Amino acid sequence: MQSRNEALFSLEGTFDHEAARRLRTLLLASSARGATIDFSRVISFDDSALEPLTVSVVWLRRQGRDVIVRGLREHQVNLLNHLGVHVADDGSANASIEEELPFPD
Repeated sequence: MQSRNEALFSLEGTFDHEAARRLRTLLLASSARGATIDFSRVISFDDSALEPLTVSVVWLRRQGRDVIVRGLREHQVNLLNHLGVHVADDGSANASIEEELPFPD
C-alpha cells in the first residue's frame, strides 16, 4: 500500500524509449517523496529505455526522493547496475553516478 507521500507508477505493455520519456514526465510532475515504479505487467522491455530510466532515477535520488523498482528481470537489473543504478533485493534503487546527467530529449 502506498502512503500519501509516495507515488505508484504501474507500467504495462511495452516499455521502450518513448515510454521511458512519458514516465520521466510523470515523475517530474509528481511531488511525492517517494516513487515506486512497477514493471511487473510489462511484456516487452527495450534495453534502450534503460538510459532515460537511469537518468530519471538519478535525478529523483539527487532530489532526496526514495525510488523502488519492482518487476524487473535479472537482465534489466544487471544492466541498471552497469549504468550506475543499484537495485537491492527489496527493490530500492540507489544511484552511484557522480557526474551531472542532463535529461535527454
